[in-house]
This record gives sequence, C-alpha cells and structure tokens, in this order.
Amino acid sequence: MKHYKLQAWPELGAPFHRTAHRRMLHRMSQRYVSLPRLMQESGLARAEVLQFLETLQGRGLLLEHDIGAPDSRFGGFSPLAWLRRTFLTEAAR
Repeated sequence: MKHYKLQAWPELGAPFHRTAHRRMLHRMSQRYVSLPRLMQESGLARAEVLQFLETLQGRGLLLEHDIGAPDSRFGGFSPLAWLRRTFLTEAAR
C-alpha cells in the first residue's frame, strides 16, 4: 500500500481552498499517510483525494513510499520472534 508525504507546502489553487485539503496537507507534512487514512481524515471521496494527490505529484511536491503487505497472517506481529526475544533476554539476566 502506498503512503504519501509532502515535500514542501504548495500554493493552492481555487479548487483546493477547502479545510479538507488543508487537513490532508497538514497530515502529509508530518508523516507518510495512506490513501484510506487521507480519505477518513478529510471526509473526501476517493476520487477527490486521488485528484489532489495527482496535482501534488505533478508539481513534484509528493514523496511516495510503498509499504508491502505483512509477511505473515499475524500482520506485523511475529510470535516466534517475540518468544525468542522474551526467553533470550530472560536467560541473559
């Protein structure tokens, strides 16, 4: 899943003079944000968010980071790694 981050604050044209667009810019200026998160926080439809991202991308103001799916069915949590960390640290004490 792609995540987006703002490189520099843009001058917004008339179609983007809305609070929803400023919320997205603020969030993306702080950290990488996914498309569903931008939709949720702005309240805009997917097409509107994608259009806004394309505009920013066209101006060269957007960084993209592709975060793949988790490797296991446990998501980012790995039970074996947790057990190793837990018991190795206990044994080292």
